[in-house]
Amino acid sequence: MPELPEVESIKKGLQSSIINKVITHVTIVKPKIVSSSSNIRIINENKVEEFKNKTINAKIIDIKRVAKNLIVELSTGILIIHLKMTGQVVYGSSFANKHTCIDFILDDGNHLLYNDIRQFGYVLFFKSYEEAMSKGYLEGYGQDPYTTKLYPRIIHAKLSKIKKPIKSVFFDQKVICGLGNIYADEVAFASRILPTKIANQLNYHEVELLTQSITSIIHDAVSKGGSSISDYVLADGSRGSYANYHQVYGRKNQECVICKTPLSHTKVNGRMTVYCHICQS
Repeated sequence: MPELPEVESIKKGLQSSIINKVITHVTIVKPKIVSSSSNIRIINENKVEEFKNKTINAKIIDIKRVAKNLIVELSTGILIIHLKMTGQVVYGSSFANKHTCIDFILDDGNHLLYNDIRQFGYVLFFKSYEEAMSKGYLEGYGQDPYTTKLYPRIIHAKLSKIKKPIKSVFFDQKVICGLGNIYADEVAFASRILPTKIANQLNYHEVELLTQSITSIIHDAVSKGGSSISDYVLADGSRGSYANYHQVYGRKNQECVICKTPLSHTKVNGRMTVYCHICQS
């Protein structure tokens, strides 16, 4: 579930907590989390051993984000963390529980924990960004709406070649990255565009509204710590408040905030999609 605003919020929290700390010990409770990112994972003992050898005594240099990936830059390489549906990265020993998959102990005596109820996420070590990219990670992403300016002219040109629903375009991350089910619905509603509308049918004005809505919503969501609607928490264990501002996501059959008509719903790429058939077209 965590999308760009949630991962960005975690990054900001960690930057003030763990940079320049040294990892003194690592406990890997669920070895498959560090073995691969595939849907069907087999424990790779070589990966597990490398993970331990390269992270113990490593210094944390920086925390970055690429799309929905959290990147921990170490003195020995990088960790790519993808939270998938229920992953958490929290700083503090009090957050250890039965869902803790990895426990990093730092030289300040505190713990950096990766918790994941459903264990769909992963934490992978690579010697460098180049190695990660050579294996298919951190590549193929479109523009980042939090760190770069979105130009309607460029986005419109790209969308004009795509014959699938605009929400599906958000999911594939190749034009604009970082949006998933939550913010795809919110952006479509704010733009007054049906999430099922075929991308190459959007006119230039609609794309202008779309890019404006994406930028506004993503920045607003980050400022509020993201949307805590299930397992997502910030690095300090607190909850983001942007869910209080959702206009359509999670509100099927409730009144539209504009026209008061009950909100409609369908599925796009197998995901619940909520919209107003009156306000969106």
